[in-house]
Amino acid sequence: MKDLLTNELADYFGGKYIADKIFKDLDANADGLVDFQEYVTLVACLTMICNDFFNKK
Repeated sequence: MKDLLTNELADYFGGKYIADKIFKDLDANADGLVDFQEYVTLVACLTMICNDFFNKK
């Protein structure tokens, strides 16, 4: 997950620093891993952001 955020999506999130912060915020239990529940949170947030973006056009 962290590799995806930092290597593939960093441009969308505004750089590696922001991607690292997003990963840290996603890792709610601070175990260094993003479990399924934490991953679903990311997917839900991205869905809401995309929905807002496309509804504005």
